[in-house]
Formats: sequence, structure tokens, C-alpha cells
Amino acid sequence: MDNLILIKVKNKMYQQKAIIVQVAITTPIWYSSS
Repeated sequence: MDNLILIKVKNKMYQQKAIIVQVAITTPIWYSSS
């Protein structure tokens, strides 16, 4: 059960990272600020 919860949490974190990456790619402002 603990492993299942860990996997779900990891999947959510990966999804959030993927969204952040997509936003960074679609907005050139990110590149100029970093």
C-alpha cells in the first residue's frame, strides 16, 4: 500500500514538472529571465 501511494505522489510530481516544462517552452519570457 505504501509503495502505491509513493508511486501516485511521484506521478503527480512528474506531471507538475511536465506542465512547468511545457509552460517554459511556450513562453519565451522564461528564457530571458533565467
